[in-house]
Amino acid sequence: MKGISRGKQLLPLVDAVYQETGRRPALSTVLRWSQKPNRHGCRLQTWRVGGRRLTTVEAVRDYIDATTAAADPGLLPVATNQQMTSAHKRAMEQLEKEGI
Repeated sequence: MKGISRGKQLLPLVDAVYQETGRRPALSTVLRWSQKPNRHGCRLQTWRVGGRRLTTVEAVRDYIDATTAAADPGLLPVATNQQMTSAHKRAMEQLEKEGI
């Protein structure tokens, strides 16, 4: 399991899912996502802090993306905003380098 990056806010499980999806699932549902892999082999990354199980909005997004990709293998992966911004920056640098 990866460590948590600085600047990422740990939230109670249901709150993190609500922030990402706008839906408030039952706590038992989100605990199940974190305790054992689903039928696609994906598991929600969580951290135990002071006896409470916490996660980040980013971990929820990763879980949803991984589950969707595993369930629909024919779909092309979608680039994140950060990936698109980085690709745009590289393309602009290349064009400037070539004088275009």
